[in-house]
Amino acid sequence: KTFGLNALHSEIVPFDEAADSPTESLPVAMVIMEMGFTDADRLTKGLSADPANLVLVNPQPLYEALMQCDDKRKSLLSNSPCDRTLVAEMVKKVAYLLCRSRKEDSYERCVFKMWADTAVAVDIIEAAFPESQLEYIYTETDQVIGGMIFDPDRPIRAPCAKQKRNPSKLMKEKLAEAGMVAQDLSVEELCAFESAVQMEIITTNQESTGRLSLLHADTITDEDVLDGVADRLHGTEGVGIPAHVRAKVLDVVDKDERGNKDPDRYTKNKSKRTGNVGAKGKAAIASFMKGKHDKVIELGNKGYGGGQGYGNVETR
Repeated sequence: KTFGLNALHSEIVPFDEAADSPTESLPVAMVIMEMGFTDADRLTKGLSADPANLVLVNPQPLYEALMQCDDKRKSLLSNSPCDRTLVAEMVKKVAYLLCRSRKEDSYERCVFKMWADTAVAVDIIEAAFPESQLEYIYTETDQVIGGMIFDPDRPIRAPCAKQKRNPSKLMKEKLAEAGMVAQDLSVEELCAFESAVQMEIITTNQESTGRLSLLHADTITDEDVLDGVADRLHGTEGVGIPAHVRAKVLDVVDKDERGNKDPDRYTKNKSKRTGNVGAKGKAAIASFMKGKHDKVIELGNKGYGGGQGYGNVETR
């Protein structure tokens, strides 16, 4: 037997709210978004080191709910306008279910780290989580293109290459505004254009609401930046990482997938991605991404909306 989301949610909420219930749904304290290829796991590992944080990385149910309006496949199959208000309500319900925990467990709050492409739905995220702290991790343009085009000899393998034959509604709209069609662009140009669209959505939304804290990927393991994230997560000021977990947090941020210390892992990953960017990629960056990326850098360096730019980061 299967149950619809609304039916399941309506049954579970009264159960959790009963005085003798062994379960509860934790508050969503923070949602982390990223530009892509930021090695954001360095931050989520640090957050996970605190046993009070339930950190869910790229949770598929939440992604499916959140991207009802913006997922390429869903948007192409839809015959009617997508109601983003209704989607935000659905996201709330999915988040409630995902953040359930036994009261006897140590968890006190829930943290979501989202896929990079969900940044285009930042308005839905803000509507669904009006009390949550929102973080956005950004990086340099060569990291984004070098990450997308992971095989320079066969750029057609890049996920964004699928936009060439069958672009999403959003891509069609933005390309039309620019007087272009997807079929006329190279894979490198499509990747750059797609990323530029995301950047424009993020910066436009940020200038409107100011809810994001912008973090440059290079800084997210700096102790002062981690202290700032911890203050925003806990609603404190000047306290930073809780003393009882500080040593553990600082220890895990530079560990690899197997738990081995590798302080150079991020630098090596960056170098590899930079090496994937050829002449076409550099030209595409210059044509489509630089102006949009400059705006992200500007907002980050201003600390716009509580962001952490940490100096004038060069654009590349």
